[in-house]
Amino acid sequence: MAIALYYALGTGLGGAIGPLLFGRLIETREAGAVAFGYHLGGSLMIVAGLVEVLLGVEAAGRSLEEVAHPLSAEEVEAAARPSEETRVTSRGATRSGFSLFQQASSYPGTDAERAEEVRRIVDAVGDERLSRREIATRVRGDTWGPGRFGTALRTAIAEGLLEKVGRVRYALTPRARRRARQPHE
Repeated sequence: MAIALYYALGTGLGGAIGPLLFGRLIETREAGAVAFGYHLGGSLMIVAGLVEVLLGVEAAGRSLEEVAHPLSAEEVEAAARPSEETRVTSRGATRSGFSLFQQASSYPGTDAERAEEVRRIVDAVGDERLSRREIATRVRGDTWGPGRFGTALRTAIAEGLLEKVGRVRYALTPRARRRARQPHE
């Protein structure tokens, strides 16, 4: 939402001010005035580049959730402390709970593919504290299809198998550690 807001404001300001400013500068019929406009635009671009170099985050090939932890995910994590027989809803496994198709707004926690993906994530974490990217690399989550890794990760948190142990680190919960020590059925 913040990205969209700043993009809209920047585009609106630049789209409105740029043509007006250059129109006025061209009306003066002075080459120096137009050159000033170009120098001003170039200076603003240099400042923007410096801000990106100083504050920018490498985001190439990464999802938005990897770059910045969603604020709504903290609400979901705080509210999602389910019992053993909890049905995982889209509210617990996704950020907004919104779906265009009503039948897709919730799904049973026993989905075989998702259960396997959650198991793979839990096995990959083991006794370590890993970032989302490290987990995704270990389970090859980028090959699962759009949104599948993120949904499986949120499901593991909602089911009480994983917990955040820092700003971007995940670890097994004590319950998941006990379960991991038992042989797979």
